[in-house]
Parts: sequence; C-alpha cells; structure tokens
Amino acid sequence: MTQHTLIRLSLLTAAVLFLLLCILLPLIRLRVRAGVWGLFGPKTPIDQVVHAGLRLLVIAFMAWVIMVQVFDLSRLDVWRVPLPVTIGGITLAAGGLALVALAQAQMGLSWRIGIDESPTGLVTKGLFKVSRNPIYMGVLVSLLGLVLLTPSPWTICFFTMAALVISLVVRTEEEHLYALHGETFMAYAVRVGRFFPFCGRLSA
Repeated sequence: MTQHTLIRLSLLTAAVLFLLLCILLPLIRLRVRAGVWGLFGPKTPIDQVVHAGLRLLVIAFMAWVIMVQVFDLSRLDVWRVPLPVTIGGITLAAGGLALVALAQAQMGLSWRIGIDESPTGLVTKGLFKVSRNPIYMGVLVSLLGLVLLTPSPWTICFFTMAALVISLVVRTEEEHLYALHGETFMAYAVRVGRFFPFCGRLSA
C-alpha cells in the first residue's frame, strides 16, 4: 500500500466513523433512552451564526474527503511529508474520535446538538474532570490529525476556522450552562480548563 492510498483510506474511514459514532449513534441512543432526538436549532442571532458556521465546516470537511478520494493529492496542493507524519495524523485523528465518542457516552442523557432550553444535568465526571469540553477537544485533536494527514493551505485554513467556530460554540453553551446551573457551574469552570487541563479556567 502506498502512502497516498493510506492517506485516502484513513481519511475516508475517519469521515465514516465521525458520522456513525459521533452523530448518528448518539442521536439514536438519546432517542431510545430519553425519547428525544437531541437536535435543537438556533435561538438567537448569535446562535444562527454559530450554527451556520458548524454546517459549513461539516460540508467543507465532507467535500475535502471526497476530493482527496477523487483527485491526485498534488492537484489539491497537499504537501509531501514523511510517513511518520502521516502515521501521527492517523493516530491523532483516531484518538480524537475516541475522545469524542467516550465523552458523548459519559454525557448520557445530557448530550445535545444545540442548546436545549429544558434543564439538563451538569456532567463533571469522567473526562469532564479534566476538560469542560472534551467533545470539542476531541474534535480539535482529530482536525489536527487531518492537517497532518493532508497538510495543505486548505486544511490549515480549515483548522483555524474550525477552532474559531468551536470557540464561539463553547462560549454560547457556557453562557447557557451558567444561566441553568449558576454558581455550581461557575465553581466547576474555575476548577477545570475549557479544553485542556489548567487552560481556560474561569476566574472566580
């Protein structure tokens, strides 16, 4: 198997696993256990912007996966890198997806896509002991793996935009959690980092 074939297969596998494990399976699990689909639309103009950004990111990611399968990598301005860099990209992509799937399972009935106005529990156990947003942390790690798998100006730009959109998403969700849980959430946010341990903790 050539390195280019490995890249194509790895990227396609990552996309399929993302759709199945990180979107479809959690939605079905929540539907079965709680009777809700867990999909909630934007409530405010800021939410509309954030949701539009997320949709564009998903579309751009899927379009990139398809183009990598169809076109020669050189035509997509993908830089040639040593095999260990490609292996590192595969490792980060797989590890990030595993973090996302595990964190979603640990959220249980509190997991949602979008902001649910109905009360949900504040999850502080498992991965949430070291990160307030382990799902988004896993997404960022996976996207970093994407950059290493297919390093190019396009994927670097995509990663940068994804980080900005995710940052906005997290802030809107944290505002909702503070409104819902008050000082309980604040005490948690002071203790635990936003994405990575000890980074992005709120001040008292």
